[in-house]
Amino acid sequence: MIGGTVTNLSIIQKTLEITVIGDVYKDTHILKTPLTSAAKCIEEDDAVFSDEISLFWTPKLRCWHDLKLELIGKPVLKEKKEEAQKAYSEKE
Repeated sequence: MIGGTVTNLSIIQKTLEITVIGDVYKDTHILKTPLTSAAKCIEEDDAVFSDEISLFWTPKLRCWHDLKLELIGKPVLKEKKEEAQKAYSEKE
């Protein structure tokens, strides 16, 4: 399982990009899900996890158990995404 506490949310076209920091190793991952009505309710400090097939969201108030959402692509380590963007910028 990859995930943890939501630290940032970004809407990119019709997807929600969720940045999470892991509870144990403090790795930062980026997860993507379609921009649905449920996904629009995700907030910072909520918990989001992925089993690399689906995305599971639990609000910080823990008012219900995990809600299953669709996962787009695979979870990406934030550092790797930033390195890729930097390398792309240097090519231009």
